[in-house]
Amino acid sequence: REKLAIFRRHGADSSGTVFLHPGEPFFDHLRAYVCARFGSNALRGGVFVDPTTTQPYLFHLALVEVVRQGDPALPSLIQEQLLDCRLIGLRQEANGDITEAPVEWLLLLKDGEGVGAGALPLITSANDLNKQAHAYALERVARNLAETKRQALQATLPERIDFLRRGYDYQDAELAAARSKLTEKARAGDVRAKGELTKIKARQKTLADQRGLALRTATREPELIMPGEITFLAHALVVPSANADDREQHDADVERVAMDLARAYEEAAGAI
Repeated sequence: REKLAIFRRHGADSSGTVFLHPGEPFFDHLRAYVCARFGSNALRGGVFVDPTTTQPYLFHLALVEVVRQGDPALPSLIQEQLLDCRLIGLRQEANGDITEAPVEWLLLLKDGEGVGAGALPLITSANDLNKQAHAYALERVARNLAETKRQALQATLPERIDFLRRGYDYQDAELAAARSKLTEKARAGDVRAKGELTKIKARQKTLADQRGLALRTATREPELIMPGEITFLAHALVVPSANADDREQHDADVERVAMDLARAYEEAAGAI
């Protein structure tokens, strides 16, 4: 109990589920174990049944990153920095059309067995379709996320530039005032004041360089925001259902998930 933060649902509909938190040792070890054991299977692909469709399609699960690239000319921006990481789902039709889909989509579908003749074109062109999905994730998802991040940072740039300038102006005024006082003391023969005066002059010389570097860094940072890695976690072939009862069961599953989400939201807010 000292090592885990758990939430167990109580009540008549309790399924005995225990929720583990990302970042805790047990969760991370369990995640690593599952990825090591089943990761290759997920990348090889699986078959699911979707009672809401009449044509087979592919579903891809991927991680999309946005990074701030490094700039060796600016000390505080030398290292590349991860700004955002999103889990996305992509639905890809046989004609290549791609749309974003909920990442939980496969959880609502039945396991499939075998592949019908209608899905063979998808299978034979899977490699090309995967390349198209990668290009879509990069250009339509990652690049849009990067542009949103860039615009948000760019919008605050005038305010941050003004803040930096006022800060350095304040330091400059403080140093000038201190130099004036120390100059009078140094002229009066104060040896200690002469030493302090030398330090003040050195700081004044470097302050202008520091100001310029800070302003260049603030201006350059938005320009370095770019799409990062696109990592596919799983691929799936989704086929139509030949069983009329599957649609009814699917609708019931969707309703159950919606009720669970609503209940979790209310319970998190303290409701009973």
